[in-house]
Amino acid sequence: MEQNEFQETLEKLTDKEDIAGIAALVNSLNAEELELYKTELLEAYANIYSLWYYDLICGKIKEEHQEGIVQELFDILTLAEKIDPENTHYGERAQCYEFLSELKGEETDKLLNIQKAIDEYSDALKKSENILVNAPLANALLDKMLITQEFTDDEFLKVLELFELAFTTYSESVVSSFIHGCFRILNFPFSKNHYWHSRFLNKFNLALTRFTEKEPIIFLTWSEALVRVLEYQQYEISPEYAEELNDISIELLASITDYQTDNQRLLNQLGSAFEKAAKRIKREKLLYYTIALKYFTKGQTIEPATWTFPVYATNVLKAMAVIYHKQQNQEKVIALFEEGRALFSKVYKHEKDFTLNLYWGEFLIEYARLAYGFDAPQILEEATEKSLIAKELGRNYYNQPYTLLAKIALKTGDKDKCMEILKECKKVFSTEYYEYDMGPVLRDEDFREIWAELT
Repeated sequence: MEQNEFQETLEKLTDKEDIAGIAALVNSLNAEELELYKTELLEAYANIYSLWYYDLICGKIKEEHQEGIVQELFDILTLAEKIDPENTHYGERAQCYEFLSELKGEETDKLLNIQKAIDEYSDALKKSENILVNAPLANALLDKMLITQEFTDDEFLKVLELFELAFTTYSESVVSSFIHGCFRILNFPFSKNHYWHSRFLNKFNLALTRFTEKEPIIFLTWSEALVRVLEYQQYEISPEYAEELNDISIELLASITDYQTDNQRLLNQLGSAFEKAAKRIKREKLLYYTIALKYFTKGQTIEPATWTFPVYATNVLKAMAVIYHKQQNQEKVIALFEEGRALFSKVYKHEKDFTLNLYWGEFLIEYARLAYGFDAPQILEEATEKSLIAKELGRNYYNQPYTLLAKIALKTGDKDKCMEILKECKKVFSTEYYEYDMGPVLRDEDFREIWAELT
């Protein structure tokens, strides 16, 4: 088969996610062609596998079809291994068995599938030097313990050893796996759950302490891992313990208040971590907001053409302005908003960015509110200008510019214009089958005086 014909056929089959068609294509190739096109075929199988597995774990597949999809995932792995026998997909098979174990209702079925997952991970460790596989194996063993309700010290020691082996070298995936293992144990229904949770968490902390000696930025990953545990509320954690963990997550950031990097992703993560800490901490909020601002503004200096850094930085400035507003320090409030104004203006070709202008308009409305109690015609005129740009760039796909324009009209005393804008918004976003929901406006205190007229 000619290369162009092959690529065109494979592309069509991949787009249609036609596994049977790809298998038939494979069977039509001779040995030489199969070797020539092996990489493309494996990529096609991998792409379809990833799409289906993602849909499965994200709940996009109806429950009655899930077991069938898992079987098709197994089939894809088998087909891929026929082309490339040296590459056995132990980890992927194990994940499918883990999913089946969760899906099954009967204890015997759950146990059968989790044991198959354990066997796959164990085989992977025998055939590979990838020590990271120890972490998912450890979690699979925790799953088995939960199914059997057999919580023995020997099993916990075995699981802990696996996590420690996985953590011989640093890996963010192991950080996530290990810390969730710690908190799963905390919620296990047996008398020594707190003991084993503490023991696992101590080992987790010791390992990360060792890694941070060479790479201080790991303090960021460590802090973020604790924050995720608290934010997702996946585990039952007492308020007292949650407060302790929150304090630890903030303390971990103390070593990276002045971390030097030009990596935009890291600057974004650092800024976000300190901003979150500022929101959670009871004292020194301004200090943590200031550090967050430093990282975000450095990011904008490196990449002046994107909306992300100036928007994140001005969100921090708004939060700081709220604090100074409560302290009745108008001079500082004005200075912060002027700083934000300058950050927005520095963005390259800012007039062509929908998101930037939307946030810019919103920022200026808050400027008028906090600094002047909305008695700021020039600032609100500029807010109108930015909101109109966002409205035009949004091409009637987004309702937020309408809401901003309506708010500006109401706060400048033009109630009729406000109502007209909201009516226009409702007309634009309503269809034959759907009536636009005014819920966001009815929940916004700025529109309280017209709520009765909207219901």
